[in-house]
Amino acid sequence: MNTLPVPTLNGLRLTRMTLHPCTAQVQLTLSATGPPEGLVATCAFLHASWLQDSEDPAFLREILSLLDGHGVNLREEGQVIRRGGRAHLWSGMTYFDRTAEADLDFHDLCEVIRLNLQFLTLKRHWSDARTTPGAPQYQGEQGFRVRFGPPPTP
Repeated sequence: MNTLPVPTLNGLRLTRMTLHPCTAQVQLTLSATGPPEGLVATCAFLHASWLQDSEDPAFLREILSLLDGHGVNLREEGQVIRRGGRAHLWSGMTYFDRTAEADLDFHDLCEVIRLNLQFLTLKRHWSDARTTPGAPQYQGEQGFRVRFGPPPTP
């Protein structure tokens, strides 16, 4: 049995979320205390295409309703299993006896996912209403915003 320690993250927060101006792919910026490799794995998991589909956000809803001991598998893009008030998360392919890449508070994960669902709703509305220019974005200190006009030049 694999007994490697699982990187523990605390205080997971979504600090920024934007749409890439050319591809409309969601880009998340997260913060947490704990080993950086745990945060990298969490970011990779939340960027999975299965979780960023504004047409069908079913996987996000499944994670929100996870019962203890149950999980959601995103095939080659990762897996999350609820363990009481914690979530064990893997990014990428998961296989038998592989140590989880992150252990985080389940409720913190759910808060990030709820914000992601709201963001995807904005994205879908924006995509469906092509006559209304704007790209939604989220910043922790400012909340949701829609930018009108071209993106600022760097």
